[in-house]
Amino acid sequence: MTHRTWLTSLVVLACAQAPLMLGTAHADIAPPRIVPTTPPGSIPGPVKSALTALTKAIEASDEAAFKRHCDDRGYEVNLVGGSGGTVKGIFEQGSRKRWGLVRHGAATHVSDEAFIVPVDVKAFAGGKVLDQLFVLFIETDDGWRVLGAGENLADVRALCQRFDDGAPLAPPEKAP
Repeated sequence: MTHRTWLTSLVVLACAQAPLMLGTAHADIAPPRIVPTTPPGSIPGPVKSALTALTKAIEASDEAAFKRHCDDRGYEVNLVGGSGGTVKGIFEQGSRKRWGLVRHGAATHVSDEAFIVPVDVKAFAGGKVLDQLFVLFIETDDGWRVLGAGENLADVRALCQRFDDGAPLAPPEKAP
């Protein structure tokens, strides 16, 4: 090792260690939020299972089975707002028009207790994609449940934010 290479290595090492020696390393940087069991874009197994069960319940026209995977607060009330509807409405329309919900794309891990899952509304016969929705799953004491769904991601994110903040879940009134 030449004198110049040795000196360069020493300077690089000193620069890298200076913040640690001075006690200022990363003092202004918050540690990243790590969710080790859920890689970006994936959803936990119980959420996948709930989504599959919802579609099976729609196909069987079994409202009791469908409702077991839904949070009561959004079942008969539209919590999403303009682009949403009631969760019960998803069951009724899917059962009547013969379509189910199939995940497409990456899920958004919004918080430790919430995932927004993009889904295709697919016809049972032929598999034609009829529409797309964003479904908000929340973790409850009884497992993962659907709180709301809508066509506009911003509306569903707003519901998720209200849920995370502990605010009233109903969407804000629109100004006249």
